[in-house]
Amino acid sequence: MTAAIRPLTRVQVGVETTAGSEVNGTRLLSLESASVNEGVTLHTNENQMTGLLERTFQASVPTRFAPEFAFSGPLDFTQILLPLLSGMDGGVTPTGSTAKIWTFLGAGIDRTTYTIETVASDGTNLDSLTATYGFTTEMEISGGLDATPTLSWSMVSRATSAKSAATGIALPTLTNIASPLAKIYIDGTWANLGTTQISGEILSWTWKMTMKGVPRFTIDGRAGLDLTGVALRPHVVDLSINILHNASNSGLVVQERAAKAAGTGRAVRVKLDDGVQIQSGPINSSVVLDGFYDHQDDSLPGQLGSDDDGELVTSLHLMNRYETSASKSSEVVVTNLASSFP
Repeated sequence: MTAAIRPLTRVQVGVETTAGSEVNGTRLLSLESASVNEGVTLHTNENQMTGLLERTFQASVPTRFAPEFAFSGPLDFTQILLPLLSGMDGGVTPTGSTAKIWTFLGAGIDRTTYTIETVASDGTNLDSLTATYGFTTEMEISGGLDATPTLSWSMVSRATSAKSAATGIALPTLTNIASPLAKIYIDGTWANLGTTQISGEILSWTWKMTMKGVPRFTIDGRAGLDLTGVALRPHVVDLSINILHNASNSGLVVQERAAKAAGTGRAVRVKLDDGVQIQSGPINSSVVLDGFYDHQDDSLPGQLGSDDDGELVTSLHLMNRYETSASKSSEVVVTNLASSFP
């Protein structure tokens, strides 16, 4: 028996010049977990009236191939460009001389597609799959104590094929940060975004974006039985923040309870900054998650008793809302040294 070994498993991507046209992988991803569901849908011809007490006598018929990939690892200031370019807005090009500033808006409808190559290895044998037209449908960033922020995202593609993956790709250069270095700001308007930092109350947070693009399947004689394009839907940003129950009038619980009761929108910035200057200014590597939100029904739940080492904790649950004066509901700004990805 020869079993594949986790450290030898690898995932790599290459940017497609034409959506769905296969290219070799050029970027090795740094991941803690990865999964591939080849997404084969079968019509099984069960329970037909045949005079037999058998499940079926006919072979199953494949009707759809809809692969799904799930990736997760420590947030890196360059690798994060993959889900953003392939999900949020593929039409973004960076600005800046040395430091590159990438600004992604929720209104973007373009996406960059990637060829995805996965390889499982036992050290000698390789089980390799290749898929084209890869794009992101969902991404999530979360941070807690005693850890680095985690970046997770889901991709879809056309049907996979068994094909040798590109070799000789260099290990990526990564920049990670500690979660407690994150800063969260909560204000009343987009114009004041980033003014009021919340200190001494936040324990963990999760930011999740459901992208605008989903696979489109049509009846047109396509032999691959896989996606023919991308259908659009509204994008959704879901932000959850676990906080200590500060009982003072100036605390977050009292402040946000009033905002929820009044139906007041909240402008929230989550800023991840490693504090390392990459250009005078100073300009550091960073990821900034900006958004305008509404409280949800389950925000600031009324029950008491949940605790962190004896202190009461509760949570905010916010979802994005279009802010008319800013003409947007969400924005992600990444600052790094990358002029492209890969």
